[in-house]
Amino acid sequence: MSTHDKIYRRTRFNDGTPRKLEPNDVVAKQPSQKSQEEIAGFFLTLAVIFNDIKGISLIFDLIKNHTEPIRPNEISGHAGETRGLQLQMLKTLAGVLSEALRFLKENISVAEGAYTKTLLTDISRDDADLWDLLVAVACERSLPQTHIEPRLRILLVEIRNNAAFHYYQSGKILLSGFRKNFYGRPEKNEALEWALFKAKLTGFSESRFYFADAAVEGYFMKLMDFDDDTYFQIMLEEMSNLMSIISRTFLAVVDAHLRTKSLK
Repeated sequence: MSTHDKIYRRTRFNDGTPRKLEPNDVVAKQPSQKSQEEIAGFFLTLAVIFNDIKGISLIFDLIKNHTEPIRPNEISGHAGETRGLQLQMLKTLAGVLSEALRFLKENISVAEGAYTKTLLTDISRDDADLWDLLVAVACERSLPQTHIEPRLRILLVEIRNNAAFHYYQSGKILLSGFRKNFYGRPEKNEALEWALFKAKLTGFSESRFYFADAAVEGYFMKLMDFDDDTYFQIMLEEMSNLMSIISRTFLAVVDAHLRTKSLK
């Protein structure tokens, strides 16, 4: 049995509880007035963002559940590859969230318009409060009081300010992260030394530039204000919590929109 079969034959996704929608509930057959087109495009994009967050989270779970755990203090190709994949998922999630905040800012007339405010009355208070927090973060306003832990609120702001991992503009971010990890640690780190001379270059499936992963890791260390590896598990947990509540809120808002449309 191939590695592909061993991983993917174990996973089967549930149908959930489907609800019948008509195409017109999502997008009108013919373009309508500008305001209606903006609303339709806004909620369709929110649905795509939700799917992106869920998809990346599922891939993260597949990596976690179908790879051999890293042993304590393990320094090996397996440890480097696994840690690198986890960092990749963190980077991708942070990038999606950064893009989502920018999207809210650039579509603020819909995000806090009369129609959306009506939808917020039809979802839970916690989800409505989080929506208001996301809009405030996106627009760089003072943050409203919510049930969200202060650390997660700070993480949201830091991601807005720093986490746009576009290749064409990430050089300074990665240089700073590399220097943080290799030159800014208070103590010597054997795994980092291993990362420099153990870049595998023996073919696509066996190759990885561990020092590049270390640059991304250094960036997250700066983001979390840590000087050692204790940040990593905290970052995994906090990013997971943040994505869980944000995706839940996006789901609630899009669902409220679709229910409003399907009733007409």
